Amino acid sequence: GSGVIAEVDAPGTGTVELEAGERYALHLVTPGYGDDADLLGDIELTAPSGDTVDVDGSPTVHMETTMGSWHAESVAAFIAPEDGVYEITVPSADVDDARVLVAPDQAFAPFFAGIFGSVLGVFVAIGLGILGLGLTIGGIIWWVFRSRARREATA
Repeated sequence: GSGVIAEVDAPGTGTVELEAGERYALHLVTPGYGDDADLLGDIELTAPSGDTVDVDGSPTVHMETTMGSWHAESVAAFIAPEDGVYEITVPSADVDDARVLVAPDQAFAPFFAGIFGSVLGVFVAIGLGILGLGLTIGGIIWWVFRSRARREATA
């Protein structure tokens, strides 16, 4: 997608320009293997200074999706300690044609707010629908009784 800033074959080495202090997620993309695919080692990341960057297995928001015959899943995350071009080394995967994508990690608050807002919106819509149905039925009953009372009063 448009958020992907680098793609590295597994196994393979590539470079990516990153901003200091930003958190990035690494996604394993495989052709149709779903949860069965995995990397056979750790992803190594080298900063422009030559220092090794800690890559952990905990992206802020774990993402997993399938599109067509491709399956993508979050596998790791890291914070870039400095601006510049980083070298990323990806180990072999236990499936053919695997690759790792680098993308900005999703912030949890907007993700949670989006999910919570959607779920809350559904419940509010259902509640308002039930309330509207109850008011409609109540209005019909009230109208029937008032029309009877008017007929009796005019007779």
